[in-house]
Amino acid sequence: SLDRTHNAALGALRKLQLPVIVDRKDKSTAKIESEYADGKHVWIDLEYQSKNVTKVEIRVGTLGDEVRSREILDNLTRQL
Repeated sequence: SLDRTHNAALGALRKLQLPVIVDRKDKSTAKIESEYADGKHVWIDLEYQSKNVTKVEIRVGTLGDEVRSREILDNLTRQL
């Protein structure tokens, strides 16, 4: 669910010791922003698809950083 995925995303950031800068959520979407110590910004966008399906988009840095994005996603998945 969106709520469960949102909590897992916040847990993943806590596990990676990344601060939560923005945390907005409504019934169909959630947006979380954070930042690495080196200044690379993190965007996590969640979108309700159905009762048990939530679309997750993660971007690190302006041009993207696949290694760090994958690390966040792996931690998010473990939280679920």
